[in-house]
Amino acid sequence: MSLDLLQEWEGRPVRDWARSWEIPLLEVHGALDSTNDRVRRLADAGCEAFTTVTAEEQTEGRGRGGAGWWSPNGGLWASVLVEVEAGARGELLPLVAGLSLARAVVTASRGEVEPRIKWPNDLQVGERKLAGILCERSGEGRIVVGVGVNVDFGAVKAPAELAGVVTALSEWCTEPPTRAALLGSFISSLRAELPLSDRLARPQLEELDRLDVLKGRSVEGSAGVRGVAEGIQSDGSLCLRVDGGHTSIRSGSIRLIDERPTGPASGRGRKSWTWS
Repeated sequence: MSLDLLQEWEGRPVRDWARSWEIPLLEVHGALDSTNDRVRRLADAGCEAFTTVTAEEQTEGRGRGGAGWWSPNGGLWASVLVEVEAGARGELLPLVAGLSLARAVVTASRGEVEPRIKWPNDLQVGERKLAGILCERSGEGRIVVGVGVNVDFGAVKAPAELAGVVTALSEWCTEPPTRAALLGSFISSLRAELPLSDRLARPQLEELDRLDVLKGRSVEGSAGVRGVAEGIQSDGSLCLRVDGGHTSIRSGSIRLIDERPTGPASGRGRKSWTWS
């Protein structure tokens, strides 16, 4: 496969970004089928942990369950290889990565945006999706962490069905952060959260509780279970209050039943959408 590799990105040589972030390899592509797939190919070839791939656009980007992910120029599409020790619960990684990405958005936006976390793997602002996370195993003890953040798509037109569903940082920031600022901050925060354990730590649970967009709201799981979300538990599951008691959802997706009005708090910025 012919690679569209860039030598400079966001105003600096690519190798300088890799050196400043203390990662073994950074690849930046003009266009790529999937950053997750590229990291998996590199992992098969024996690359080191924290090898990172990003692309200006993906031609075959995907979300959970193989859903399409519209990822044109103007977003951050990146994947990082991490190692998971024996006994750790890899299922916790989407939540840990979500915390890391939420912190990165706050840092890179200079505090203008603090996204909320929607179990199990999304970030929201103003009831709309800002970012998503896709974690895929790549051999024993290795997981590819893919992130997609809607930054600023300018005049790029998104599919009509995404209007009102997603949002971009350009809608909420005086000036959207650079993708390099987002990616560097994400890598730093993710590294600080590793290694994974078999349970989420108390500080992680407290931060998830503060950012939990579902807590106290009526929801429906993809298996049809309905109830009121009562928070994320230490094993990474979502606790629901249902008729007759409580139940836990360990996988799948969640739909809000008590949908609230969507949209930014102000009219600042352009409307920009991405598939998520």
